[in-house]
Amino acid sequence: MRSLVPREFSFRVLLYLEEDEWIAHALEMDLVGTGENSDEATEMLKDAVDAQLSFCIQHHISPFKLAPKRYLNAWEKSQEMNLNSILDTEGFCANTDQFASILRFDSSDRRRMHKRVGFQPA
Repeated sequence: MRSLVPREFSFRVLLYLEEDEWIAHALEMDLVGTGENSDEATEMLKDAVDAQLSFCIQHHISPFKLAPKRYLNAWEKSQEMNLNSILDTEGFCANTDQFASILRFDSSDRRRMHKRVGFQPA
């Protein structure tokens, strides 16, 4: 049986500060990781994504479910601010408590998840 998880993929991550805790929110899967800083939140998110993908591979279901529209809109706004800060020569500074990011998974990540659940591709 063919896996519903593509060989290589990436998804949008919105990183934001909420009540002194960083949240990393994977928008295409509507999963979150939390931490004391953005790096820790991203690592927790990677663990959550890995567990969810492994479960979906094992049960042959799609792992993708979009986050609510307000988070998608916040990612777009943060991405625009990131791009503007690169182009602005007058010292424009993007909001430091919210960032747009991308998290990528490649074929080695996919093989690791398959091995974790004992999935044997056809």
